[in-house]
Amino acid sequence: MYGFTGLFIRFLTGIGLNVYSINFVEYLIGIVIISSILYGTGERIELPQRKEWFYLMSIGVCYFGVTMTLFYAFNYTTISNTELLHYTFPILTMFGAALLLKERLNRRKMLALALSVAGLILIFNQSLNLSQKMLLGSFCALLSAIPVAAMTLIGRKLKKHSAYFTTFWSIIFACLVYFPFFISNNSISSLQQLGYIFLTSLFFIGVTTPLYFFGLRHITASTAGILMLAEVISAIIVGIIFYQEIPQLINLLGGLLIAISCVLVLRGSCDNIAN
Repeated sequence: MYGFTGLFIRFLTGIGLNVYSINFVEYLIGIVIISSILYGTGERIELPQRKEWFYLMSIGVCYFGVTMTLFYAFNYTTISNTELLHYTFPILTMFGAALLLKERLNRRKMLALALSVAGLILIFNQSLNLSQKMLLGSFCALLSAIPVAAMTLIGRKLKKHSAYFTTFWSIIFACLVYFPFFISNNSISSLQQLGYIFLTSLFFIGVTTPLYFFGLRHITASTAGILMLAEVISAIIVGIIFYQEIPQLINLLGGLLIAISCVLVLRGSCDNIAN
């Protein structure tokens, strides 16, 4: 589902919307959507405990960081290049999980990590030969890995709560961060634009983001970081179908290494379930 991010961003940009308007209104609508879901299921919106406020505020700041960097990355370089560089975040996640959450890095994960690193090195070396604008987009894509890794690690700290709890409070804080930028840079001029932002919010905040936090309740952060590499494959397919962005051979080779690492982790997860 996250593989469609570039498609949504380019479409909304194409109808005259800027990053501040898109994300502030998307999160604002997302709060209403999550509240409606909780009301319909009878689940209460609990107040966070004292230490949880910090975690939720941090995730809100991470949302701001990743949406800002990916917005410029998708608009300045290809979707496949953006996704492949963005996926340095499993590397940061795995080492962060080992250092901060004391999660063990078994041989299967280390092999998957090594393959991912090799694939990303191939992609990044290729990006150094691009135009200045595309190089800036590649840098933004690489930078976007930091808040995603942080969000994955922090999300594990809130695993006792429902996915909707984490989503609801974190997007409230994301709204607060975006609010001053929206006030000074609002680009919404029609109800049609609002309608498209609503559909985007329904897709990503109503469905995709809760699935992400639901998954973090049942698997380790390091495993989650690599499993989400499947997004790369779907994003490349989206770029080919909608924008005729055919990745170069070296990019495909890097993507193949990443795909193999994803399969290794999937097999490891299946073995754990079987045991």
